[in-house]
Amino acid sequence: MAIDKMNQEPSELSTIIEALRTPFTYLTFFVLAVWAWASEPASALNWLLPFAFLLSLMILIDLRHMILPDILNAVLLVSGLLLHFLWFDSLLLSALGAGLGFILFFFIFYITYVIKGEPAMGFGDVKFITALGAWVGVVGVPLILIYATILALSFIVLRAIKEKSFQNKPFAYGPFLAIAGWLSILYTFESWKIIETLRASVIGA
Repeated sequence: MAIDKMNQEPSELSTIIEALRTPFTYLTFFVLAVWAWASEPASALNWLLPFAFLLSLMILIDLRHMILPDILNAVLLVSGLLLHFLWFDSLLLSALGAGLGFILFFFIFYITYVIKGEPAMGFGDVKFITALGAWVGVVGVPLILIYATILALSFIVLRAIKEKSFQNKPFAYGPFLAIAGWLSILYTFESWKIIETLRASVIGA
């Protein structure tokens, strides 16, 4: 049984090599690169493009294999910390972002496990949000949670409409985290401005 399981589950390295050989990775990267250039042309070549490429790898691997390789999570985490230390001189905010991401999503992971008997996400997702937190900083982590939740719920609703029934089937959450991280890092201030406007409207109402 152990041998069969090993044969069924690809190694992390093999999934990365496969993703590097797949055109979809580069198509995703191209879309994100154009998006970055249109939104932040001064930053695109400096640090957004490496981030976009790592996200592209993560998206494809999770869609195909439902895993988020520890190797890539480690690269994301270290590069995010180094970016903030060398480029923005804000290592503390990056470290706090990684810590907040881990604590927040581990809490969700643990609570859903206690309530349902199984976690609502894989532990790879917890590691992924930790690595993303190092990139977006402490102010971006709540935005990732908000964006990823909206995207995932939209997917669940659309899938239920298409299948004409709601089925609690597992799905890859990593792509939603990746897109949420991308939105968070590009539109941090704009997102918080919208949230503040909505909050003021609700309080005012």
